[in-house]
Amino acid sequence: MENFPQKPPIAAIESIPLIYDPAHQFGIRVVLGIFTGSYFYFIPISGLAMERGWIFFMVFAYLLYHVTAWRFYKKKGASPLGVRTGNWVDLLGSGMVVIVDPYSMPPTLMLLLIVILGNGIQHGLDNFTIGVRKGILIGFLCVVLHFLLQTRLPPYPFYAYAVFVLACIFYSYVLVRRVETLKEKAESLAQTDELTGLMNRRAFLQAADYLLSLHERMPLILVVVFVDLDGFKKINDTLGHDMGDRVLCKFAELVKTSFRKTDIISRYGGDEFAFILMDNNIENAGMVMRRLEGRFSDWGKENKINLGISWGMKALEKGRNDIDEILRHADAALYKEKTRKKAGSAKSPSAALHSS
Repeated sequence: MENFPQKPPIAAIESIPLIYDPAHQFGIRVVLGIFTGSYFYFIPISGLAMERGWIFFMVFAYLLYHVTAWRFYKKKGASPLGVRTGNWVDLLGSGMVVIVDPYSMPPTLMLLLIVILGNGIQHGLDNFTIGVRKGILIGFLCVVLHFLLQTRLPPYPFYAYAVFVLACIFYSYVLVRRVETLKEKAESLAQTDELTGLMNRRAFLQAADYLLSLHERMPLILVVVFVDLDGFKKINDTLGHDMGDRVLCKFAELVKTSFRKTDIISRYGGDEFAFILMDNNIENAGMVMRRLEGRFSDWGKENKINLGISWGMKALEKGRNDIDEILRHADAALYKEKTRKKAGSAKSPSAALHSS
């Protein structure tokens, strides 16, 4: 089976955008709202498609919504629904001012462009794509209504104007896509052990924190396993670091095929590995580990290397758990097993120390 995805399973749950700065967005929205109101207040033209009073009412309603949304955010925090609603208010608000703009080359079309690019770039590629589709549709409909109210066709320069706006949106999409790709690569490198391809310690702890928070709220059975390769230092000292790396990679390969996709598997550091087994108890986890140990030992015999592993386990208790305390417990059990092996005890390597 494949390794557990490098990102924690929180990605499967709807969440707010990864890059989200509500204070910055709130400030920009207030400034743009005030600027739009000032634009229509000082506009040197009569016969607007809508009276100034109604235009100012729309601007006031726009500002009131975002002030209310900001106060709600300060009390309750961000939510996906709040983000989507804010985007819709921005798009519809900027579209309305395009409709009532009296000029044949409406400067307020730039406001719609700012909304599309601002919300899209801040919220990531997927939201950018959705926002662009909505923005272009709303922009097209508003421009059509704009010229219908003016009872005239768009002048020639407007077509070039519209093409430049679309080109700006497309170019921004290309740049955002490039940045998003680089960000994903950087995140993957930051969460992956370069030698084995397993999660590294940082990614393991992130995934563990998420699973422990789920465990507090629902009946989720988890077993944490801490593993150490027996005699690994001797392999490095006598057979060289290349063979040591080969041993680590082979163990990681066996781990990937021994566990399920839902299990968390990581190289914690050096020759130490940490796993979280989902929906499993101590007894079943012990069976899995013994099979893994047997496969690893058999591969060692084929290559004339004496290989083995030691491990300690900890099953999560009901309520709140601390990952550092759990790992300390598992590490202590692992140390006892190491000590027992060194003492030459006849006890089975999968003894009762692998308990909760």
